[in-house]
Amino acid sequence: GNTNRATAEGVTTAVVPAADSATVSGAQVGIIARRGPEAGRMAVLLDGEPLGLVDLFAEVEEEPAIVFVGEMAEGEHTISIEATDGSTLSVEGFATLERAG
Repeated sequence: GNTNRATAEGVTTAVVPAADSATVSGAQVGIIARRGPEAGRMAVLLDGEPLGLVDLFAEVEEEPAIVFVGEMAEGEHTISIEATDGSTLSVEGFATLERAG
């Protein structure tokens, strides 16, 4: 999946608490969420433009994890999420990643 783009080496992170949207900056932004039986699909928007689609459905409730990672240009951006099928979204927060050097 796209979560493999995030690497631990030479990366600093910051976590923004869960909300429908947040102001973020960095090279990448990740979404921390729970997958589960009542979860569905969510659209990820960056500055109002589609960035990705994530399916959070799972047979059993899972612990929070990074379920999506997207690239960002330099500067501040607004990241937001929307349920695409009326289901419940259990988003824990947004993680920003900045590469050192």
